[in-house]
Amino acid sequence: RSEGTPNLKVFHPIIAAWSLCGEKLGPDRVKEWIDQISLLGMKPDLDLQVAYFVAVEKWQSKLIANLQGNNNDRIDCALVEESADGSSDGDIESLFKAAQNCTRYLKEITSDENRQDIADLDAFTSMLCYSIKAWSRASESAHLLPDGSSLLDTTQGVKEMANILKLIRTSNHIQNTVDVDEALVNAAGKVYTEFISQLCKLDSTRNENSDNNERCYFADRIADVESSLRSYEYHSRRLASDGKLLPESNDIRHNLYRETLRGCAGVKLSTDFGHMMRICTLIMDCLSWHHAQTREHGSSKEAEDVTDVYSDIAIISGTCVKNPYERMNVLRSIYDRASDFFPKKNPHHESSYARVDRAALLGSMRRSLGDSEMT
Repeated sequence: RSEGTPNLKVFHPIIAAWSLCGEKLGPDRVKEWIDQISLLGMKPDLDLQVAYFVAVEKWQSKLIANLQGNNNDRIDCALVEESADGSSDGDIESLFKAAQNCTRYLKEITSDENRQDIADLDAFTSMLCYSIKAWSRASESAHLLPDGSSLLDTTQGVKEMANILKLIRTSNHIQNTVDVDEALVNAAGKVYTEFISQLCKLDSTRNENSDNNERCYFADRIADVESSLRSYEYHSRRLASDGKLLPESNDIRHNLYRETLRGCAGVKLSTDFGHMMRICTLIMDCLSWHHAQTREHGSSKEAEDVTDVYSDIAIISGTCVKNPYERMNVLRSIYDRASDFFPKKNPHHESSYARVDRAALLGSMRRSLGDSEMT
């Protein structure tokens, strides 16, 4: 350290204590200490600034516990209108304000171009995921209110979650497709998975607290879901074609597929079924491409079981394709595409990318056909 300037590590315990306290002052105190560090001529790295988002999570968790303690089904609107003079914002409004502050601080950090380098990527990914979850928690709390009782809008919260995706898509490195790095592609995959996971969580919460179960946030944001899948796959294929994609990336990719299919399975409106089948087809296209790529270049990792992915697609087809003859054709296509991953008599002919249990898939296909005479 320079003469008269304290070591950055001196501040870590103080900031950590405030970030974990779970109190309303926690996020503000963390931000004040980070600002003080900057005034002392030191540059707080993103690892240190993640503490702010942790503080928000702890504070929001405490608020949600308070709400659930008040009433397991609904809360009194007085919680939102607790005070007209601003002395107390109410628990739900505080949840939304905390999420807004996360987005504001995230934009403040990303406005500094020097922040977005690979060395800070893990911390940056954590910030994005924390911010998505902050908006999800706020949106989830709004479902506890009687319909139309508040200006707090779950739809706005979901929109803010989608806006956070743009921060990783528009970062300097993701735009530079010539120099895209595996770490950044994996980071994007984690952020996209978190976004989709929180959409699924919100849909589940809404179904528990509303008589109208047809509306689906996942379906409402299907354009963002599909864009995320295609963006991730585009950069993933670039790396795989250059031999730069490590086998560990498969876990992130398959988790993204699984969460996406979980969202598809929750869609109930027939007008959305075509979109769900398109997403299912896209995922199968991706799996087939990576199978062919691995077959050409080989893999140092044991093939992962993706039986659940194809089984989920088969079950979703049973919901989305109403005509039994069309459904049978769709299921036959799913079976044919999954057959690349079936065990083979000659082990040398088996896929080194993934594997599928044929019997388990056939069971899912039978459930998909239901009472059809073609079963």
